[in-house]
Amino acid sequence: MKSTLFLLLNIITVNAYTQISGITVNPSKPEAGQKITITYIGELAKEGTKMSIILQHTPLNYSPIKGIPTQIINSQLVGSFTLPDSVSYFYIKIANKKEVDNNNGIGYGFNIYKNGKPARGTFLSEGYSIFWNKWNFNGDIDSKKTLNLIEKEYTLNPDMKKSTRHFYVETLSKVPNRKNEAFNLAKQYYDEILKTGIDERFTYYYATILANENFKERDSLLSIVSKKYPKGSLALNMKCQLLSAFSSYKPDTAIVIYKNIKRDFPNITIRRERTIIQDLLSAYSKKLDYENFNKTVNSLLEQDKSQQALIIIALTYNDLAWNLFEAVDLERAKTFAEKSINFHQQYDSLSTYYGEALGTYAAILSKLGDKKGAIFNQKRAVYLKNSIFPDVNQELIQYLIDDNQFEEAQAKAEEFIIDNESSPKIDSLYKATYITINGSEKGFENTLAKIKERAETENTKFLKDKLINVSAPDFELKDLNGKIVKLSDFRGSIVVLDFWATWCGPCIGSFPAMKKVMNELKDKSVKFLFIDTMESEELENKNEKVKKILNSKKVSDFHVLLDEIKDLNYQVTTAYNVPSIPAKFVIDNNGKIRYKSTGFSTDENLIKELKAVIEMISE
Repeated sequence: MKSTLFLLLNIITVNAYTQISGITVNPSKPEAGQKITITYIGELAKEGTKMSIILQHTPLNYSPIKGIPTQIINSQLVGSFTLPDSVSYFYIKIANKKEVDNNNGIGYGFNIYKNGKPARGTFLSEGYSIFWNKWNFNGDIDSKKTLNLIEKEYTLNPDMKKSTRHFYVETLSKVPNRKNEAFNLAKQYYDEILKTGIDERFTYYYATILANENFKERDSLLSIVSKKYPKGSLALNMKCQLLSAFSSYKPDTAIVIYKNIKRDFPNITIRRERTIIQDLLSAYSKKLDYENFNKTVNSLLEQDKSQQALIIIALTYNDLAWNLFEAVDLERAKTFAEKSINFHQQYDSLSTYYGEALGTYAAILSKLGDKKGAIFNQKRAVYLKNSIFPDVNQELIQYLIDDNQFEEAQAKAEEFIIDNESSPKIDSLYKATYITINGSEKGFENTLAKIKERAETENTKFLKDKLINVSAPDFELKDLNGKIVKLSDFRGSIVVLDFWATWCGPCIGSFPAMKKVMNELKDKSVKFLFIDTMESEELENKNEKVKKILNSKKVSDFHVLLDEIKDLNYQVTTAYNVPSIPAKFVIDNNGKIRYKSTGFSTDENLIKELKAVIEMISE
């Protein structure tokens, strides 16, 4: 996580532009329809950095992240875009490979104006956007600030309160001294829905609060309302969830569910129609039913030519292309991949999704013998996906080798290794290029060792910039044997906390790497605690499920603690402000959090990262 170099006033208004830390926006009070120019002057103002925009709308929704074309001018990153109608708030995201400038956790967000005054809904949207900080740029969530923004909006536009009260109550439930108020309001609104059926689409929010995260009780409350109002929004939502769940692995069942939804709910909104059409297209893609896929796309375009529709078509064309590629129907796969690329170019040629489409196209071209075409498209895919995915990187190297471009393949492999974006496969490809260029493997191990040493130096510098020093909240939880364990019991030792869940594939996928780190550090007094959180099972069932997973992964010696719900939130997950899982925290022997990371990584990088951090804080 990068902090900006320019610690100016939080918000400075100067004539024609507004500056927030390292970003300026011109004009200073952006309005719908205007061309907006963004200038970034932070650490990441360099080649390879991507500037993206996240648009917030009212009521309470946002558009997918969209890339902004940029250029470097006088060591500043400059981009511009036209602000569309209906937008009430927007974020700017600055990222370069695995580096993200999130402005010390609060991001770069801007309100929208109309005739020089705050636009209707802009403060509500700002509050709503805070809940997405952790996913959009690994930022912080401040529920109290969100509540203040909602109440500010209601002061300006009191008529918005009724249509957004579910968001207000949900926010209340996350503010410690307002939880009882949230519970009482949730009960009042749930009873109103049960009695009248009005706004029953918001039942989920109230039921969740009333059930205090007891998922069976919540589902029971939802079931009562959906049975009483079988043609209502809640019943529709539940059917749509089934459609989405079945679309990728039971496509025939999904198609039947889609037809039932169209029969039982003939007057659904355009937004809902897009969602279920996307799931239907996913089902046809899985079945390789390209004829019905094309018919559905054409029907969608006849009714809806919005940007959201184009996004759906682009994504699902790529899914179909990949499924056809795996079925070795290469010419047809190529056709659909080209269609996906065409639709991506119409709405956003800088997105990660476009990078995925180009990667699919490159794989198809490679199989068809078009080596130059595969390389050209894979290079773009590496750039758009920020080159943090080793599989994307290694495919580019392989395509270069296939085209006998050994020098460039070697250079790319070295670049990925130095940037810690490598993998054992890339190391082996690097060795292959070395042998081809030099005629033998003589001297290879020494060369690789020097490159790895440089990579370690670069990674150490990067990790040092990410070190923090804040007090670790103490806690006490039960382990799988019912024993109470306190964090303070381990004072004097370095402690690694690993937040995970039984439903989280990447969490469980990191277990072998965590096991290896444990074994390598067993003589350094490092303690590992694996905190199981965000589960839906009752305690007894959860224990059994956890033990089964540990045994299957041969990590039964992991010390697992069971996070507990307190005041409607998981106790330790909330205390540590865990944005998403998997998440790792490293706590030093003085009880200070020195490092945290979220998301998944390769086993090799995870091991190197944790070992390097522990080595640094042990000095």
